[in-house]
This record gives sequence, C-alpha cells and structure tokens, in this order.
Amino acid sequence: MLLIGLCVFSTILFAQDVQPQTAAASAAFGNCPAPTTAGVKICAPFIFPSATSIASPIQLIASGTGSGGAVRLMEVFIDGKKVAQASGNLFDSPVKVSIGTHRLVVVELDTSGSFRKSAPISVSIVGSTVGETCAPPSSPGVNDCSPGVGGCNVSGWTSIIASGTGASGTVRRMELWKGSVKLANFSGNFINTNMYFPDFTKLQIIEVDSNGAFLKSPIIITQAC
Repeated sequence: MLLIGLCVFSTILFAQDVQPQTAAASAAFGNCPAPTTAGVKICAPFIFPSATSIASPIQLIASGTGSGGAVRLMEVFIDGKKVAQASGNLFDSPVKVSIGTHRLVVVELDTSGSFRKSAPISVSIVGSTVGETCAPPSSPGVNDCSPGVGGCNVSGWTSIIASGTGASGTVRRMELWKGSVKLANFSGNFINTNMYFPDFTKLQIIEVDSNGAFLKSPIIITQAC
C-alpha cells in the first residue's frame, strides 16, 4: 500500500493484465480539451513536468484532433504495442502497466484514415495497486479506502481506491470529481487508479445506480504526508 488513508462510509443520499478496451457506455469527461490543431494532448496522469514515476494502473486521460476528419479512435501504445483504445476523441481509463520504465504513445485515428501521434512519454512504474481491494459499504453509499478523508500521500501521486453500494439499485458507474469537474467514469462499483494532483485538491467520488439515484463521498483533500 503506497498511501496512508482511512476507510470512510458515506450515506448521504442526493436523489485489468492489460487488454485492449473500448470506451465505456457512459461518456467520460476528463477535463482535457482537444488540441486546437491536429494532434494529441495528454492531460493525465502527470501534471508536473518533472513527474514520470507512478503506480499502476495509471489513469490516462488524453484527447485528440484529427487532421482529415473527426477523430474515430484514440489508441494507447506501450513500448510499441497497442494495449487499449477508445471510440471518439477522448481516452479516459485506467491502464495497467508492468513495473519498470516504458515508452507511452497515444495515437488519434480520424475518419479519413489519417493519424497523429503524441510525443512519447517515458513512464516509470514503481509500484502497483492492482491487487488492492475495497469492500463496498453494507448500506448505500461510497467506501473511500484510499486516499481517505484525512489521509495523506507518502508518494508524489494519489492512489484512488473506492467502492459503492447503490441507493436504489445496482451501481452502474463510479465517478471521480475534482471540484465541480468530472474527471472520469468507472463502470461498475469499483475504482482503482493512480494519478497526480496538487496538494489540497478537493476530490469527491459518486456512485450512480441503475435507477439513476446517486450518493456522494465526503470531500477528500489531497496532501503529502
């Protein structure tokens, strides 16, 4: 475990080894506007120029703009091998990467068949939360196992591990919010991902169930130990 955190249950009612993947049924938002010219913009997991080390899975968020038409696919390559893809011009999903240093490239493929690649990024995977679990709460709500309310990071990045129990049905997705902006959707009732945030960033996790009802975790404030 790379972080020290507390497991917190919220009951406030408000109404993979790497394999190729497609976009989830629910659209992800990502807070990653597409570049103004043809190409690829990578917005996460790294937000600091000097940061390259992180644990797996990494929350990769990238957007693209086509050179000959609308972007049809966003493709993720690790060491020259395609490991994931998403339909449309936004990739926003956890990607499992093995321990070690790797070369990451994201490619946008547009409807005309043209493509543009991101500049390669050297990613150093120095740990993993892949095997870590977080039991869903026994009553409706969100169980934030990491970082936890009042928890702190012993590494430069934040591990987000949480689960949910539906307010009125089966949990359809978990949402990660930074302030008033949704960063990502996760299918099902579980989140396990890693990304960078500045200290004192306000995060919140929301479970959305099959009947459209939802519950929010308490506000989580990121900070180094």
